[in-house]
Amino acid sequence: MLRNVLNALEEQVRGQEKALASLQRDVAKKRQHIDNLKKMILEMDEGIPGSSGELVQTKTRSVSESEEGKAKSFKSDSVAQRVRDAARKIITEAGKPMTQQAIKEKMDEMGLSIGIKNPVDTIRIYLNRAPKEFRRVDGQGYIVIENP
Repeated sequence: MLRNVLNALEEQVRGQEKALASLQRDVAKKRQHIDNLKKMILEMDEGIPGSSGELVQTKTRSVSESEEGKAKSFKSDSVAQRVRDAARKIITEAGKPMTQQAIKEKMDEMGLSIGIKNPVDTIRIYLNRAPKEFRRVDGQGYIVIENP
């Protein structure tokens, strides 16, 4: 009888040890993600050259009056909002879900650049922070939520 209790208890402990190891791996991954986000925020706050977090026009091109009106819609108080405005325009015009890499490439084509080391990660972060505006579709990218 005691052997059965002992065996059951040992099995329970082994299961808990496996679960603990899995949780520790998850925690380590999340800590790394937190550290990366802190580093990105620090770089934006410190104004490291090339890491200011600003959305800037990198090249000039002729702009029609209708495009000029659209470009004015990008003006806002925050870099995050300007990135979201640009992403909204890009995704809407594409008419399909787009990955953050594809959004970054379109922004480059438009002559817009995020002045930070990891612009693709920054786009992902800004879109994920706006769940009422954007939704990520697994394996396809982001879509614009029309009327939340």
